[in-house]
Parts: sequence; C-alpha cells; structure tokens
Amino acid sequence: MVPIVELQLRNGVDQKIHRNGHSLPGETVSPEKPVVSDYKALYPVVEALFTHPEKDVAYVGRWKFPDQSGNDTYVMPGETPDVKGIKVIQSHPDNKEKGLPRSTSTITLFSKETGIPFAIMDATELTPAKSALESAVALRAWENAQQPQTVRLGIIGGGPNARSHFEAFRQLSIKGIEETTIYSPRDSGRLLVRKLASDYQDDSIYHSGSIEEIFERSNVIVCATTAQEPFVTPWHIQQGKGKLVIGLGFHDVSEKALQSAQMVIYDDPEQYRLQDLEAGRYLHSSPPNVTTLSGVACGERPISTSGSIIFVPFGLGTIDIALAHQIYKEGKSGHHS
Repeated sequence: MVPIVELQLRNGVDQKIHRNGHSLPGETVSPEKPVVSDYKALYPVVEALFTHPEKDVAYVGRWKFPDQSGNDTYVMPGETPDVKGIKVIQSHPDNKEKGLPRSTSTITLFSKETGIPFAIMDATELTPAKSALESAVALRAWENAQQPQTVRLGIIGGGPNARSHFEAFRQLSIKGIEETTIYSPRDSGRLLVRKLASDYQDDSIYHSGSIEEIFERSNVIVCATTAQEPFVTPWHIQQGKGKLVIGLGFHDVSEKALQSAQMVIYDDPEQYRLQDLEAGRYLHSSPPNVTTLSGVACGERPISTSGSIIFVPFGLGTIDIALAHQIYKEGKSGHHS
C-alpha cells in the first residue's frame, strides 16, 4: 500500500505520523506555550552557527516553485552536525483576505545516519522567531562595537516579524531597550503597540506617524514588511551615524542605500547573488563594504563605528533546522523555550 502521512499542526511541535493506519515510532510533542517564548535559551543555537564555522554545517539555499494560481512553494534544506531537515514554505498572498496566514511552513527532520524522518513540525510561528534570533546576532555584534548607552528600537511593520524582533531584542540586547517606536501604514502597527504595551506593562512603546520619524528617532531599525518596492533610501541611512538597519524584506532596502552604508552584512552572499533583488544586484559589483555575519560574529571583520550598518539576512534553512531540532528535543523532555 502507498504510505499515508497525516499531520496535525498546532501551536508548536506536533509529530503525528501514520502509515497505513499504524503509528511510526516517535512521540507526539505538543507544547501548550508558543513555539518560542524564551529567546535566551535558543540564542546559543543560532549564535553557534555563525561563531563556529568549522562545524559540519551546510547552507544550501532555497528553491522557489510558483504555481498557476500565483502562489509559491519554497524548499529549504539544511544540515547540522546532528540532524538533516527540509523546510517547506507555502506563500499564498490572498490568504490575508480570508483571515489566514499569508505564509505557512513545515519542517521535516531526518536521521543523519539513516535518512529516516522522525519528526514533522509546524514551523509557521518558528519562522519569525528564527529571523529575530539571527538578527540578534547582528545586534549584539553592533552593540559590542558601537557601545551605545541604550538601544532605541524602531520597527517598520506590524506583523509576526515585528513582534518577534521586539521580544527577542528585549531579552537579548546587551544594553537594554530604552524605547520602541513602531510604524505601519496599516492598523497593524497601532494594534501591535497596544498589544505589546498591555502584555509587557511597558509605557515606552510608541506608535510613529512615519518611516522618517523612525529613522530620526531610533538607532536600531528593523524593516519587517512585505513591500514590493524599496523604501529605505540613502537619506534614511544618513540620519545619524552608527545606526543598525535590519532589512528583513527582500525589497525593503534600495541598492543606493546599500551603497551609502559604511558596512553591509549578509548571512549568505552567494544566495543573494542568485536572486534578482536589490541586495543581490548590489553584490555583483563586488563592493568593498560587504561582509558576512560569520565574519562579524567571529570578530574577523570588526563592525565599523564611523557609519551606519545594514544587515540583509537571506534566511538560511539550516537555522530553522537547528532550532526545530532543539525545540523537538525540549518537547520530548518536557522543557519548552
């Protein structure tokens, strides 16, 4: 008979595989808490991927498969010294009108020795947490170099990535967050401000009326949008020296803004070179201000203190795989991050 796989997706890890009506070996792991609440516990997993490049870690990119309805499927394999895995993302922009997530994702973990899958996980909520943890590696490197008195955090966007970066930076910033200012042209920005202020009983979270105010007021700016055209220009980068700008969206930062930065940090430049994106096209000129997150995290390329820094993460599947494996192990042991 043809193997049948049944997967139940919940708020966390839920492994439930049936083959022809019989469960495969393995436990069901279903934490009641959100996928990630303790960023400090998971941060070392991500940091190690960039500070120990000698480890047997494979960064093998991402492949896009569009369908006839205008939706996309992305496949991202990854490998760590302990596990292999594949992340599959379904991007359906029209889901917003249905009250559903724009993107959903699953991760399958495989034994490195046998190749047999041992867990399938809902990674939809893990993805923004992964992005925030990777950004935190850049944040800490920037803080160590700039030595700011505090972090004045600005966030452009009101979705899951905006929230995850607020939560991760709140826990992981070396200097601490003095204030957070959030802007979104939609109601999501105001709603996020109210939600965070209520959840954290924090009166230093503000709503901004413009992108310009965010860049004038903040020294760390997170661009977490689904914009299809660049909105970060050289003017924004030049609003004060020594800023850290994190461009999560592939279209957030213009090529001219990248040119005007003192340093541009990529997690994997080679993956960007393959993409028809602003950050990818900029690399083809072999600019001198480009470095890697590994180089910065390891101290091989010190962060400049004389100008602004832009971090443009591509988003590596290996990070998702490493985090999923850690959460899976914690779920089995009854400990949750």
